[in-house]
Amino acid sequence: MKRNVKEFETDMKRIEEIVATLEKGGLALSDSLRLYEEGISAIKNCMETLKSAKLEIERVGSSTGDVEKVDLEDGEEK
Repeated sequence: MKRNVKEFETDMKRIEEIVATLEKGGLALSDSLRLYEEGISAIKNCMETLKSAKLEIERVGSSTGDVEKVDLEDGEEK
């Protein structure tokens, strides 16, 4: 499933809204759980988009030989 940048940005904005709402508190438990589930779903969507982008970058880099692989977790070159 290929997603576009707009969908990614929309999900990121929604995650920020959910976090702010949950941090503020005062919600019923059922509402908090609903928001939490929505947030997890949005996070999964974003992670999938980032994974696809990473694979595309690696594909382009391997075909041109111009891109050095960098571990995005710690910034170390491979």
